[in-house]
Amino acid sequence: KLETTFKVVGQKKIAASNDNDMGDNDATDDTPVPLLEESLLHEMSNLAALEEETRKKNKAKIKAESTLKKNSSGEALDFDSMYEKLVAYKEEHGHPNVPVKYQKDVQLGSWVSGLRTKKKAYDKDGDVMDLEDEGWSLDNEEEVVKEEVVANNDTTNNDSNTPTTPIANQKYLNTERISRLESLGFSWSMAKPKAKPKSWDERLDELKQWREDHGTYKVPRGESLGEWLHNQRTLYGKRDTKFMTKKAPRLEEIGYTFDVRENNSVSWDDRFQQLVEYHQEHGNFEVPWPVSEEDDGIGDGDVGNSDETVEKYKFYKWVARLHNEYRAYEKGTHSKLNAERVDKLKNVNFQFKGPKSRGRPSTSNYALVPKISWEKRIQQLESFKADTGHLDIDHNYKHCSNLGGWAAETSTLYKNWKEGSQQLSEDMIAKFNQLIGLGFKFDVSSYYENNRSWEDHYAVLLKFKEGNNGSARVPLKYKADLRLGKWVQTQRQQYKLLQDGSKKSKLSEDRIERLEGAGFEWEVAGGGNQDEEEDDDQE
Repeated sequence: KLETTFKVVGQKKIAASNDNDMGDNDATDDTPVPLLEESLLHEMSNLAALEEETRKKNKAKIKAESTLKKNSSGEALDFDSMYEKLVAYKEEHGHPNVPVKYQKDVQLGSWVSGLRTKKKAYDKDGDVMDLEDEGWSLDNEEEVVKEEVVANNDTTNNDSNTPTTPIANQKYLNTERISRLESLGFSWSMAKPKAKPKSWDERLDELKQWREDHGTYKVPRGESLGEWLHNQRTLYGKRDTKFMTKKAPRLEEIGYTFDVRENNSVSWDDRFQQLVEYHQEHGNFEVPWPVSEEDDGIGDGDVGNSDETVEKYKFYKWVARLHNEYRAYEKGTHSKLNAERVDKLKNVNFQFKGPKSRGRPSTSNYALVPKISWEKRIQQLESFKADTGHLDIDHNYKHCSNLGGWAAETSTLYKNWKEGSQQLSEDMIAKFNQLIGLGFKFDVSSYYENNRSWEDHYAVLLKFKEGNNGSARVPLKYKADLRLGKWVQTQRQQYKLLQDGSKKSKLSEDRIERLEGAGFEWEVAGGGNQDEEEDDDQE
């Protein structure tokens, strides 16, 4: 029909188009050409109606199949049949709580889930819960069963709220069925009940058992017992009255020590002796952060898990705390140092450091100097000398594992030895001689010990000129003397301010003449990049 109609309509459209192109206004047939869907209106309407009818039938068929699904015996599944399945599940698994997505029997899982949902409505609405009216049943609201329920249920003669037909009875949750399910041990909620918190006595017994199993009272915080133990230590630290009188003695009776650090603690005298031995071996008291050789002496981050590394870290922290303890001792506040301990430290020439000034450069780079082998330091010095032609190392030069800090530390150690205030081993004296052979002058000082004036910098500039073929062009990041490069940049900035007429410039006419007399250039070709390029060449 579609093909035939298309041929007719198509021919008419072609003819009408040709007439218009030829300008034939004498055409006698003025009947408009119909649209294809107009010609097939009846047929297409019937087709649409047939498709809708087929869709409804398929939907009804799916509902009927899900509703009238047969069990293995060929009988319709009802409450009793599903209950028997539930009993069988319990016999196999030891409980009747079927998972919602039970793979072996999806229908059983869905059935028990529906029971729980309707039990909530049952508790709310009354004694009898019509599962059909609430939108759920074993038959999934199947129309045929509904009609059968209505047809067989004599509502005029039945005063009870519960239908009496066999099929209708399968669609209700009532007191009798609830009782049967509960007698089976069926749980109306799958939510896990909150665990009952353990009593203090139970935790104490658990701690005893931990000691028997692990040989220690140290329990990780990740364990619930560890968190409980942490809370007990907190109460102990606060000296809680109730805890101190009732609970603390019971913990101490089983041998528990509240300060965990004291369980394997080292006495102060032992640490002091360790410090003296360290000084005899290394010639200083600057105990470094423990790191492995693979870390190249970064001196930061995780200290590792080995017993040796942990012990080194504890010693490092003990020495670092001495300075804080000494300041507290001087102020008269609580301190682990007393007059006797302070005298012992001073007798071995231990120097107490003051607090670090906020916002200013550190008075020392010692704490940042990682411990690496002597041979590697020698290699670094030789490389530095090959690049610069000298060993005048700036104390702020932190490359090569803070070579500047190491040079300042070594210079101070050498001066103390020369003055007789510090005794060194023969091995350390031999190392000093090795440095002297390289040309190291032991004149590198920390920031405040060598804070230069303008005159000092000018003298260093003249020295730089002598060693660089008469050129006074110092790179901004001059490797051998970072402060000189920064000072040179400052002079140019002050000169520019003076040229712009600013009163903020601190550069006098006398200083300008002296700098120009030394061949100082106020403008460097290429601007600031020139300094960086020269610095890159030196690097």
